Amino acid sequence: MDIRLIVVDLDGTLMQKDETVSPRAQAAFARAREKGIRAVVATGRSMAEGQHGAEAVGADGYMITLAGAQIMDRQTGREIYVRHLPLEQSLAVADIVDASEQTYFQLYSGTDLVSTHKAVKLIHDCELPAGYAEAAVKKMVLVPNLREYLEKTGKPGEKYFILSKEPGRIEAIRQEMEKIPDMFVVRAHPYGIETMQKNVNKGTALRILREHLGLKKEQVLVMGDSENDLALFAEGGFRVAMGNAYPCLKERADYIAPRFDEDGVARAIEELLLRD
Repeated sequence: MDIRLIVVDLDGTLMQKDETVSPRAQAAFARAREKGIRAVVATGRSMAEGQHGAEAVGADGYMITLAGAQIMDRQTGREIYVRHLPLEQSLAVADIVDASEQTYFQLYSGTDLVSTHKAVKLIHDCELPAGYAEAAVKKMVLVPNLREYLEKTGKPGEKYFILSKEPGRIEAIRQEMEKIPDMFVVRAHPYGIETMQKNVNKGTALRILREHLGLKKEQVLVMGDSENDLALFAEGGFRVAMGNAYPCLKERADYIAPRFDEDGVARAIEELLLRD
């Protein structure tokens, strides 16, 4: 394989439960860099939320964030690509989440993370990493009512992340979301979904970035675990699914690595790219 770029997801793939990247994974990426293989993180998080993961693997160039709604140049902090939700779409989502009980959500809007006083009380009930949840709450913009906030600011945001452990609630919310015209809804967490504008996904962002870098599809190795990585797999020349990945991802994988918490990323890189 003539792989020149590794594109790796964070949650459920690279990041450990304590929000760190294992020493073995860091070493594997360092050895890959020595062979001229660059790394890019592709995550549902914002750049600020995923910065430490990118730094740990030396992904110092570009970063696909917000599940593909944004591509950031990490050197300059500049957006090289961004897709916002239309305001009417965002308002329709706001009505659903504001009315839903036992549901946590966060709206990514530029550098802001927005939620409501009611919803944020549930953030620790959704099995997000404790360190992530604590950091998110500290920097969150909390509002009484999301619709009122959106109408006042006119800032519809780029992506919603919605979670609930209440049985059946997320599926019911997903069905409501899918009735909104031109809305893309995807499972991104065992208890959660992401919603973005139609045709906004990690795969579209990877294609734009790959063309920007002058790389061929077959020169890109992608690694992921969730439904929101399906589009990433469609744009990767070689596809690695984690041992904990959703079945739909494993079915499309060229290689199935061990679980994320068994150093699956490191072991895949060692096996596929570092054996001389």
